[in-house]
Amino acid sequence: MRCEQCRQKIRGTARTSITGRTLCSRCADRLTAASVGGAVNGGVGGAVATAGWFERVKKFTRGRRSGS
Repeated sequence: MRCEQCRQKIRGTARTSITGRTLCSRCADRLTAASVGGAVNGGVGGAVATAGWFERVKKFTRGRRSGS
């Protein structure tokens, strides 16, 4: 199965967006973060900033968990 956003092969669990698209977890997280950023900060700039921030936080915490 492939992600409908990035076209990469989905490893692990596929996630379904509210619009019914099949996404990998990275694209689903970015879509969720962008939606929240757009709603809270208003506009495209807030959506993009929040999505990028959320992805960096996930990378940071993933690295800390694997090192324990």
